[in-house]
Amino acid sequence: MCEICMKTPCDSRCPNASEPPIAFYCVACHKPIYQYDEYYELEGDAYCYECIDSCRREAEIDEAY
Repeated sequence: MCEICMKTPCDSRCPNASEPPIAFYCVACHKPIYQYDEYYELEGDAYCYECIDSCRREAEIDEAY
């Protein structure tokens, strides 16, 4: 039994819990995407949320046109 969370096996929020298995690696940043993590699949490639979010922009009207 874990001395911190008092469970066997450890609760997933416990600092003693083992890492979940790696399902994929992000093709942009190469960070692991763990089992049950949300990710984006584009043309068969896996992308983490942070990489997709970093591409987000706000549309603005270009007054030069």
